[in-house]
Amino acid sequence: MTGRLEPNNYLVTQVTSGTCTWMTGRLEPNNYLVTQVTSGTCTWMTGRLEPNNYLVAQVTSGTCTWMTGRLEPNNYLVAQVTSGTCTWMTGRLEPNNYLVAQVTSGTCTWMTGRLEPNNYLVAQVTSSTCAWMTGRLEPNNYLVAH
Repeated sequence: MTGRLEPNNYLVTQVTSGTCTWMTGRLEPNNYLVTQVTSGTCTWMTGRLEPNNYLVAQVTSGTCTWMTGRLEPNNYLVAQVTSGTCTWMTGRLEPNNYLVAQVTSGTCTWMTGRLEPNNYLVAQVTSSTCAWMTGRLEPNNYLVAH
């Protein structure tokens, strides 16, 4: 899932596959996020943006339960889905250590993630039916994940 934080603290986010599409939300002065899914089966309710730009959010209904994510300097949100299954296969590592990868099985296609210093990947699946997972990025930029 990606999103953009507007100057008025309204969050515009998109789930690129699955059952959710566009949604908006408002970031309160106390860093609590109130968001709403305008279509799909999820209803975002509240979340807290930590000083380190980690978002703690909760979906109270639907097929996904979002938990944590990181808000980048360009205000793009990388968030976590905690349920579902995928099989990671290959991926390409961008200069900013963001991985653009493809799942060759399951219900997901493209996803992004963050590569830790130990080369373990914490990544996001853009479908509402998949989860975060970790894996090891080989020198040839092929991802071996579990």
